Formats: sequence, structure tokens, C-alpha cells
Amino acid sequence: MSVANANDFSSSEDGPEVKITKPRPKRHGKTWTQEEKDLLFQQIEEGMTFAEIAKDHERTPTAIKLYILKYVSGKVSSKEITLQEATEKFHVSEDDIVIFKEQEETRKANAQMAKEFKKAVKTIDIEEVMKKFSMTKEEVISFKEKENIKKSYQKAKKSAKKEPKGKGRWSKEDDEILLEKVSDKVPVTVIANELCRKTQSVDKRVRILLERKILSNELSCHDCYIKYGRIVDSVIEENEKFREKLTELNCLLKDLFLK
Repeated sequence: MSVANANDFSSSEDGPEVKITKPRPKRHGKTWTQEEKDLLFQQIEEGMTFAEIAKDHERTPTAIKLYILKYVSGKVSSKEITLQEATEKFHVSEDDIVIFKEQEETRKANAQMAKEFKKAVKTIDIEEVMKKFSMTKEEVISFKEKENIKKSYQKAKKSAKKEPKGKGRWSKEDDEILLEKVSDKVPVTVIANELCRKTQSVDKRVRILLERKILSNELSCHDCYIKYGRIVDSVIEENEKFREKLTELNCLLKDLFLK
């Protein structure tokens, strides 16, 4: 389910209007594998529409068309096929191919200019940058500030990755904190965040600790359920008896409420 963002709301006299965005397909934005490419060209030869192909590839029809245009424009540019052959074989119009080529050239030119601009901002004076790229002083300074923020963010992200995320052995102190929080009915996801561990790892550790307590007779299944809200599946025989009693109790309670 997709969540609407701030840009999806527009005000009107009757109140805010919500634009419902469609969920993206499963393989949206992912790299094309060789198998996908082979299947795509086979489907094009079979005369399937972009919409039909998109369903099989779990992508949008626009993504299918753009990939075809990228492939075709490359083949036309290298003179492997003519424009007419491309339109007949790949079901795209001449206008589509021409417009796509123009957009690609513009995109490459803009990317090159952006690269040159970034380099210029680092190496030459602000006044020279302003003359070379026809920009105001405020625009150049604003860009430099944004770049510095971006660098500091990337640096912080890298250092955060290097920090240990609660991996390794569980200490006695960790176990005590864990059981205390479970007895306080704190959600596992919250505990995982606080202990910097994965939710699955926390859940598994809780089961191990409770199983140990039950097997060592420190805790009965009944007390385990009352205190920690858990039924430990590993302690089979005792659990089965307790589950039966719990089911009977639930049935009795339902009967009482229904009466």
C-alpha cells in the first residue's frame, strides 16, 4: 500500500483533495537481467503490447517502452538498423526515437555541465564561476552550502555503517534488560531498536531464555504466560497441557459472555 506524501494534497474550498498514487511494480527501477532482455525481445517479435509485456516483467509499460527506445536509438546511431526497420520491428514511432535521442543528448550535456560546475566551484573563485556559468553570487553560495550538507550527511552515513549494531554474544546484562522489557509488555520492535539488534534476533533470544527457565523449573508454563505473555513452543509436553487448559478457559469465557 502506497502512502501519500505532502505533495499529494492540494487545498480546495471543500477541503484537501487527496491524489491516490498507484503502488509501483515489484521490479520497478531494478537492473535488467539477460534473461529479461531475451524474453522482452521474444515478446516484441510475437507482437505483444507494452502493457502485456509489463505485466510479465513486473514493470510499468513506460519502463518497457523506454528500454526499447534506448536499445533502438543505440542501434540506429551505430547504423546497425535503419529508422524504418526499427519502427517496424520494435513497434515504436520515428518521432518517439528522435525525441528520445534528443532527450538523451540533453541529459548527457546537462550531466557534463553539472560535473564541470562542481569541479569549478571547488577549484576557482566565486566571481569566475558566476561569469562562466551565468549565475548570481547567491546561487553559487547556495549550491556550495548544499554540497557541504550532502558531504557531511554521506560522511555521517558511512561512519554509522562502521559502528557495531549490537552483533555478537548476548551479555547477562542484555538478557536481564530483555526479560524486564518483555515482562513490561514492551513490543519486540521497540526492544530491538533500544538494544540495536534485529527483531528476529530479539524474539529468538526471548524464547531461548524462557525455555531455559521452564526446563530448569524456575518458571512454569502458566507463570511464563502470565508474566511474559509467551507460550514457549520448545517445551512440548507441558505446553500442550497448558494450551488445552487455556483453550478450555477461553471457551468457558466465551460461553459466559454469550449468555
